Amino acid sequence: NYQYAEIYYGSVYRSKDAGQTFYTNIAGKGIGNITETGAWVTPYMLSYANTKEMLAGYNNLWKCSNLTVSTPNWTQLSNNLASTNTALIEEIDQSPVDTNTFYMSRDDKTLFLSSNVNGSTPTWTNLTSTLPISNSLVSAIKTHPKYSNVVYIIQNNDIYVSVNKGTSWTKITGSLPNVPKNVIAIDKNSYSALYVGTDAGVYYRDSTMTDWTPFYAGLPVEPRIMDLNIYYDPSNSSNNFINAGSYGRGAWQSQLFSPVNP
Repeated sequence: NYQYAEIYYGSVYRSKDAGQTFYTNIAGKGIGNITETGAWVTPYMLSYANTKEMLAGYNNLWKCSNLTVSTPNWTQLSNNLASTNTALIEEIDQSPVDTNTFYMSRDDKTLFLSSNVNGSTPTWTNLTSTLPISNSLVSAIKTHPKYSNVVYIIQNNDIYVSVNKGTSWTKITGSLPNVPKNVIAIDKNSYSALYVGTDAGVYYRDSTMTDWTPFYAGLPVEPRIMDLNIYYDPSNSSNNFINAGSYGRGAWQSQLFSPVNP
């Protein structure tokens, strides 16, 4: 019954009745100890360690540990990293395998890693110098659902993977069209089945393939896919599907990619 929705600058609302009403503003500047304004699209997520916890990026990363109480409170988990108090966090992701592993990127083109984000005072490693392109925004981050050392990013319309928590990166853009790439989703029931949402639709690639393949039959022209999310049916995996959220062209749904010769 608990659902969450956001409007601009990080104002997050909570529903207790499966989305029928969103009465309670649980996050945002001046709400629950938060003293900062977020980006136009402020990143936030439920913690993989505890579904009653939420993490949200403003100037700093904040965590709420009691989402279901009437007035949730927030704790600041970073402190103006790299001596910057005006940069805004753009992207965040937590490893589902090792929930202490957490990445965040900021609009000052930096990238940070914490290996103890569940602690009371997390420490942060600046990965900016390891990025494949210097002085370029990390516009998407996706941790692997099976391997805690593996993380994917999008930077300057290219896709990269690291198998050592951001120490080094390998470009896997392949022959994808030169359009903005916006979001990555990974099928947790596979080794590395990747979906990428772009301004030209959705593309797919897995470890048996040497390049990406189009996966956009039925989508409108130039759909600008901004969000991808896979639903896993708890009783029948044949009912699993992927949702695609577009910018102004509706929400779409498909069965997962099925190779002709698995």
